[in-house]
Amino acid sequence: MKTQILLASIIATLGFGVATAGDHGYKHSHSGSEQARSNGDVSFGQPDDAHHANQKVAWALTSSGKVQASGLGVERNQTVRFDLRNDSAKPVAFVLGDKTAIEEYANLFRSNPDSVLKDFHGVQIDPGQSKQFGWKFSTLNSPTVYAAFIAKDGVVVDRLMKIGVSADRNHN
Repeated sequence: MKTQILLASIIATLGFGVATAGDHGYKHSHSGSEQARSNGDVSFGQPDDAHHANQKVAWALTSSGKVQASGLGVERNQTVRFDLRNDSAKPVAFVLGDKTAIEEYANLFRSNPDSVLKDFHGVQIDPGQSKQFGWKFSTLNSPTVYAAFIAKDGVVVDRLMKIGVSADRNHN
């Protein structure tokens, strides 16, 4: 009987640990979305050290509100350093993600700009400021990632930019 009680206690404890493990793991800032609850938006990559980038690109928002960005194609698991510049008169955020994540970020940026200050897939850039942003395209099922400059009113400035992600040469 003692063995059965001990075994039941162990199983209950292990079950509780598995059931609550998610509560101590990674939480995304898009608190209201199904993607955030399932961490489903991580399919488009993660931040990485910009100094260890395999590729570097310079993208800018001009004083006239136009995006100067060359096309970008990357391999899965490649790290890119984005050298970003905001020459416009307004603060903006540079954001990477799928279309849903960018839309959620834009809505949060419009309603409460401080709520996205530490969001992992965006960086705020004040007028006249330059920033570096490192991103590892560790995508599994997403052959496309998007990037955008977002104004504080939640509107994509100029255009949404498409980044094609191909299989890496080493692992297909």
